[in-house]
Amino acid sequence: MQDISDQIIQEAASLFLKYGIKSVTMDDISRSMSISKKTVYQYFHDKNEIVNKVAKLHLETEKENFGQIQANAENAIEKLYRHSLFIRKSFEKMNPVVLYDLKKYYKEAWQLFVDYKKDVFSKSMIETLKEGIEQGYFRKNIDPEILITLRFEILQLIADGSIFPPDKYDFRDVQIKLFDHFIHGILTEKGHVLLNDYIKNHIQP
Repeated sequence: MQDISDQIIQEAASLFLKYGIKSVTMDDISRSMSISKKTVYQYFHDKNEIVNKVAKLHLETEKENFGQIQANAENAIEKLYRHSLFIRKSFEKMNPVVLYDLKKYYKEAWQLFVDYKKDVFSKSMIETLKEGIEQGYFRKNIDPEILITLRFEILQLIADGSIFPPDKYDFRDVQIKLFDHFIHGILTEKGHVLLNDYIKNHIQP
């Protein structure tokens, strides 16, 4: 049987994804679980602790899924394509204000996200770009470190909410368009052919 603290984290994560983080209160979490707020406070000091736990759980899951993609994909194109599908699927379930709330109001949890992107995601993606160059799918004159650093910074700008305000832009649509611009800007003719083949055959993440 799942521990009550784990149940609280799972329920909080579900509420955050649906409504955003800032708007969800401890009362909302307890009410959604049909338990008292006192019970929630028996396991967690405050909402900030819950947000940190949810962030850690999300990043552990993302790291596991990302690792599976990196291990099972046959080439660099497939790695990037499967990863883009995984991100799109994740965004379909997420309220676009989640990252904005995280960055503005929950600095510790946001730093977990930043550290993960730098220490795990960025390093792995740099190696994937280098692999793609060797395989002939990406242009030889690109600089993997500069491109991945730029992409990471763009993700942070989007989360800021001032460049693409959520009341005007769909966060998921912005992410998808930026990824499409990114990958088509580095492909060789050989890479375009393989990517189009994956798209045509509707490969799944």
